[in-house]
Amino acid sequence: MTLHMRFPALAFAVLLVTGCGGEIPRSPWPAHIASMEGMSEEEQAEVRKAVDELNALAETTVVTFEPSAANYGIVVKKNDPSQDVENRAGFALVSPQNCNIDLSSVIFNSDKTEYIRPVIFHELGHCAGMNHSEDESDIMFKATVPNSSYTEEAISKFTKAFRAAAGL
Repeated sequence: MTLHMRFPALAFAVLLVTGCGGEIPRSPWPAHIASMEGMSEEEQAEVRKAVDELNALAETTVVTFEPSAANYGIVVKKNDPSQDVENRAGFALVSPQNCNIDLSSVIFNSDKTEYIRPVIFHELGHCAGMNHSEDESDIMFKATVPNSSYTEEAISKFTKAFRAAAGL
């Protein structure tokens, strides 16, 4: 599964987000961010902000930063893209016990910060069990757009589907 940004005129290569979701039995939600690796304090703050926004939009805590052995653990890592995946913005590796999210360092560049929230939402969606959507306007579509391009309807649809997938 691949996520391409829908702006071919951008000065950098198309970012891809790859993830997996589906029918994997998981530890209970709300999930918790077990760790954030390879990120500056400022980058960690951006991830926290996106998670806080998702919790507010879902009108419940879907992801917390308070660890609990009973809850689904998520590790978020920032990586520099290698040549074989240089266009990948994110990747979620989902297992029954936890989810590992890799975020490309590219989305933290000052000219790409509008992509942080949708990429984090998208990858957390995979952690919750969501698959890609065929609808280009959805956050779970295989291509992302800057955060400001998503409509309130698309965000509402995503948060409702996210809560259902996470069993909340």
